[in-house]
Amino acid sequence: MTKPQDSQADSIRARAIDWFVQMDGRQPTHAEAEALKAWLAADSRHRQAYGQVQQMWRELGMLEREAPLPLPLPLPLSLSMPQRRMGGIGAVFSGWRMAATASALAALALVALIFDLPMRLRADARTGIGEISEIMLPDGSKVTLGANSAIGMDYTAQRRGLRLLRGEALFEVAADAERPFEVLAAEGIQRALGTAFTVRLLPDGADVTALEHQISVSYPASSKNAVTLSPGQRLRYGERIGLGQVRPGDTAAAAAWARGKLVYVDQPLHQVIDELNRYYKGRIVISDRTLASRRISGVFETKDPLATLDAIERSLHLQSSRYGWLILLHN
Repeated sequence: MTKPQDSQADSIRARAIDWFVQMDGRQPTHAEAEALKAWLAADSRHRQAYGQVQQMWRELGMLEREAPLPLPLPLPLSLSMPQRRMGGIGAVFSGWRMAATASALAALALVALIFDLPMRLRADARTGIGEISEIMLPDGSKVTLGANSAIGMDYTAQRRGLRLLRGEALFEVAADAERPFEVLAAEGIQRALGTAFTVRLLPDGADVTALEHQISVSYPASSKNAVTLSPGQRLRYGERIGLGQVRPGDTAAAAAWARGKLVYVDQPLHQVIDELNRYYKGRIVISDRTLASRRISGVFETKDPLATLDAIERSLHLQSSRYGWLILLHN
C-alpha cells in the first residue's frame, strides 16, 4: 500500500517537473513567474524538489562537470511514462510539454555529440553503451574494451603504445623484449613486457590492477619515479593524490566486467551508478550528494542494468522515478 507521505512526495516532484518544463527555454510571463514564486514559497519541500529537478537537468546536459562527455543518449520516439514507479506523474509530459521536453532533450543530445567529436576523432577503437569488444593487436596482444570505452593506438617499430581515452580496458600483452607495451591513461603511463592488467579511468585519474606478472606505473608519464605492481596489487593515481599507495587488489573482481559481472565491495553509490550508466541506454541520476556517498557491496549482471538498479534500491531502501529512459534515484 502506498503511504500518504510517499504519494504526497510524488505529487510534489511531479509538480516541480511540470514547472521546470514549463519555464525551460523561454521567458516566462509575469503571471507565470509570480505563480512559480508563490508555489516555491508555500513549502520548503517545493523548493527542494525544484532544486533537485534543476540539478538533474544540469547533469543531463553535462554542464559544470570536468569529466569528459559520454556518448549522446538515444532520443526515444515517445516520452510516454512507464507503468512502474509512476506515482502521480503520468500527465506531466502530456500535450505541449512533451514536445517542449523532446526538443530540449534533442538539443542536449546534439551538444553531447559536438563535445564528443574530438574523442571520436582520436579513437581507433571504441564501444557503445553496454558493449564489450575484444581487439587483437598487430603483435598478438589483446585488448578487451569495456562498455562505452575508447582507445587510440600508436604502434611503431620501436614501441607499442596505446592511449585509454575513455572507460576501462583489460590488456593481455604478448612478450616482446625489444618493444615495451605502454598504456597512457589520465596523464600516467603503464609499462609491461608480457603480462595482463586492467586500467580504469576515474573522474580524477586512473585505477590500475596487475593480473599477471609485473607492470611499471608512472605518474605523471614524464616522471622518472615509477612503482612496480605485482599480480594482485593495484594503485590509483591522479592530480589530487599523485602516485598513490600500492594496495592489495582482487584480480577476479578487477576483470569481472569482461565476464559480464560488476563486483562492488563497500563502494560509494555514485561510483556504482557512474559505471552502471555505461551499460544502461539512458541516464540514471542520483537526487542528492548525501545519497551519492552511501556505500554498497554486491555482484550484479551487466546484461540487465535495470535489474541491478532494482537490487540496489532494495539493498539501500531507495526508490526511483522513471521517465522513459531517464531515472531519478531518491529516498
